[in-house]
Amino acid sequence: MRHVFPCGTPALDFVGTLHARRAPTPIERIGTPGLLDSWFVESGLLDRKPGSDQADLRAATALREAIYALVGARLAGRSLPSGAVAAVN
Repeated sequence: MRHVFPCGTPALDFVGTLHARRAPTPIERIGTPGLLDSWFVESGLLDRKPGSDQADLRAATALREAIYALVGARLAGRSLPSGAVAAVN
């Protein structure tokens, strides 16, 4: 089953891998290395699964949350959080 990535840009689609994040129990769409691999392929970033491991998954979710923090700050007109900027850069 293919996931739908409706935002149209890989960074925003990646942020959307934590669905309903404000709900009491958000839905994690990349909760395992295998799901992360599937996201890479389904998003069109890679042609085949890269073979992610737990360290890759931790890095990916940290990057996702940094992107989320940056988008939120920009939308709210706040200064960009330096830790999130460093993580993305």
